[in-house]
Amino acid sequence: MCAACEYDSCFADSQCPGEDVCVCGGQASVGRPPNYCSQGGCRVDSDCGPGGYCSRSYYPCSGGLAGYYCRTPGDECTSDAQCSSGLGSVCEWSATSMAWTCVQQTCPG
Repeated sequence: MCAACEYDSCFADSQCPGEDVCVCGGQASVGRPPNYCSQGGCRVDSDCGPGGYCSRSYYPCSGGLAGYYCRTPGDECTSDAQCSSGLGSVCEWSATSMAWTCVQQTCPG
């Protein structure tokens, strides 16, 4: 819970819908208020079942917070180090497969 910011959209997870999480200290560069509700599928590790844990996922390239999702023993990866398909391969949450998978990150620029 965060309570030291101004112009917030939340101060606690309970003020966010569903399993969304109240994130402290938004990124002004992406137009977020200091505290905001971030999408996701978990709030705490116990939401993820036996052997699972709640983890942050980031948008590729920008590094902005994409949400909080469960990591489970059935996921393809739990860290970027497990993704061996070359430079730029990262472990990230896939809304398509509903799991953590290795993807090749290609950023413009």
